[in-house]
Amino acid sequence: MRIVAKVLKLKRVEEESDRVSLSGFRVESEKWDMREVLGKVEGDVVGKLLEVAGEYLVKEKSSDSFVLTEVETLGQKVVIGEGGDLGASTVLIPKPQYLRRVLFVKCNEPSSCRTIYEFKPSSQLIVYEGELVPRGLDYDLAIVECSEHTRIVFPQELVLSKPRIVEKARRRKSRKALKKKKTGKKRSRGRKKR
Repeated sequence: MRIVAKVLKLKRVEEESDRVSLSGFRVESEKWDMREVLGKVEGDVVGKLLEVAGEYLVKEKSSDSFVLTEVETLGQKVVIGEGGDLGASTVLIPKPQYLRRVLFVKCNEPSSCRTIYEFKPSSQLIVYEGELVPRGLDYDLAIVECSEHTRIVFPQELVLSKPRIVEKARRRKSRKALKKKKTGKKRSRGRKKR
């Protein structure tokens, strides 16, 4: 079975206009590879594709960039990604892909909706997880149009509560436990038990 693999190293960037700020990724490097998988792979083709994609992901892993691996064969494709410091972000689109535009829509009535603002990236931008921050826009929904999918995002999805970091207090040992510890030391100095 012949497999084609594409490995992208992506760098997080911020794209801004006068009314919208959007975080996404730009391609830092791109590698292609063709590979022949030996042996029978009749039943679990997707499993084999995942295995190969995982191998490429481990080989190309980087601490400062997001690595996206696409592995495909006739009729089937697997995409996995990992790395970078993503933090907590909204999933703008289910699979990383190129952004065409974001439309902000206001609906006065259920049947009458109109586009109030259109955001287009200045150059090729890949979106997946990220932040979409509109400034001064009164809108009811945002339509994220990408190369393969279109997704509707509501304003409440774009607001993430900050994660609460709780430091665990160190438990003090009870007096009983401290006494046992002290008596245990005295016992060890004396004669040995059999």
